[in-house]
Amino acid sequence: MMRIVPLTHRYMRIGLLVVLAGALSAGPAVATDQDTFNKLIAKVAPLLTFMPGQKFKPTVACACPNTGSGASPGFVVNNGASQIVCGIPTFDASGTLNGYSDCSDFAVLGH
Repeated sequence: MMRIVPLTHRYMRIGLLVVLAGALSAGPAVATDQDTFNKLIAKVAPLLTFMPGQKFKPTVACACPNTGSGASPGFVVNNGASQIVCGIPTFDASGTLNGYSDCSDFAVLGH
């Protein structure tokens, strides 16, 4: 015959502490509204720092209409000073991005 041994209070307390520790260490599973907004901005206006190995991956096209000779095309970028601008790119002879000038008065081109 199988004998069932009841759990002692000590083992019950240890089990309860383990469950409580797991519940308390779990962070919030739902993103805040600010987290959602920050992800949106990072997605459409990435920070471009010109670090070695950083890939140039523009996601939204824009144009600066007040550049003198028509609208200059560019890409939406976070300029690192918490400003979203339109970056007008310059490329070297091999076609690699080597810099950009920016304007803050720009129009987003459809995507």
